[in-house]
Amino acid sequence: SQDSGDAPDPLANALREWESTQTAMGPRHESTLAALLVLAAARRSAGDSVGALRDAREVLDSRRAVLGAEHPDTLAASWLVTAWRHQRGETGTVAELGELLPIMTRVLGAEHPDTLWARHTLALATEIGEDPARRMVHWVQLCGQETRVFGVRHELTLSALYAAALARRDLGDNFGASSDALVVYTYRRRLLGEHHPDTLSARLARVTWRGEAVGVTGETLNDFDELIVELQNALGHDDPTTLVARYTRATWTPESANEIERISEWEVLAEDPQRGDGEGNPLAVDGREKLDEARAQWRYALDDTREIAFDVLVDLESQNLGVDLSPN
Repeated sequence: SQDSGDAPDPLANALREWESTQTAMGPRHESTLAALLVLAAARRSAGDSVGALRDAREVLDSRRAVLGAEHPDTLAASWLVTAWRHQRGETGTVAELGELLPIMTRVLGAEHPDTLWARHTLALATEIGEDPARRMVHWVQLCGQETRVFGVRHELTLSALYAAALARRDLGDNFGASSDALVVYTYRRRLLGEHHPDTLSARLARVTWRGEAVGVTGETLNDFDELIVELQNALGHDDPTTLVARYTRATWTPESANEIERISEWEVLAEDPQRGDGEGNPLAVDGREKLDEARAQWRYALDDTREIAFDVLVDLESQNLGVDLSPN
């Protein structure tokens, strides 16, 4: 039995609620299907994406058979199943979302919560390579709609604001982007917690974009050092966000820094991304180039040091032998 002092288990609670409703109402009753969809969401939150998709598909099939394909409850399950399949990397899901969205807009309305979720998901899936100005306008509009429907502290609204900040940065407005990232970070910290991956990503964007906008200072580097430690503790050394932070910090290391330390850091940054994505990882490729540059600078500095040491040695030996090395 569960200790009364333990935190409740959302998955166990959802499972009990579904089983109880199914016993009372039957497996195809809408209350049972609604409880099964809650159970699917709980499974997904617990990391069981396969079980979540199985339960959600069962809900969708039942609602299509009983309510029809364009019933609001059917559409809610339909976009959810498609979105979860897309997140699992299944092919063809972007086209399916594109076909589903006009139906949802017509049946549910442009600012219905399910329609906004579907629009948001489709926008994230199709924005790669799109013109930053168009992305900026689209995300600002969507952020305004989501603010009206969900409020400013909702995860979807904050995601739209962050996407708008990314577009703003791509347009060259690093200071404006950093200001937007600060808003996202502040609200995510309250909503998700200080060490949630999304919170840390927004914090990294804030520090990076502000450094690009106003210049890298000692305070900027200190902020990066503190953030990298938190990223490594929360996400791991090889997490993409951690690697981006370490890479940015290394590129901002002053030229006056110790050459051996610079070489050591670039050696690690050239190797770590390969473990996750192979040698073709952009950070690994650029890291190897930076490593070669750091090694070349070290060799150049070493040659200069050797020449100076040789000149000093000759001068000392000449003084010991009483030889006058002056031009005259």
